[in-house]
Amino acid sequence: MAKQKPFERRDIQTDEEYRSFDDRFRGSEVLEYTLLLGHVLLEDQLRGLICARLGSDALPEFKGFALIAELAFAGSEYDEVRGKLAALNEARNQVGHKLHRTN
Repeated sequence: MAKQKPFERRDIQTDEEYRSFDDRFRGSEVLEYTLLLGHVLLEDQLRGLICARLGSDALPEFKGFALIAELAFAGSEYDEVRGKLAALNEARNQVGHKLHRTN
């Protein structure tokens, strides 16, 4: 598998841009690419959840899927969800490392 370009932050502003990104996700036939795109979509949704829980329409810039997931699902009632998100993040990291090692 060819090495992919590093991820660049995507500013998905409109429904059309989101649908276009989602179409690439659903149309992917490469498992590794699908996992990476799904991770990006999920991170975007988690940021939206943080905004909703805070009653805000914007967030300061912070990075790290684990931090974003922990903030989005803060509270002991979400322990199981955070565990599942941590497992997804670990899978994404493993795929990312695999892609980084290939040419």
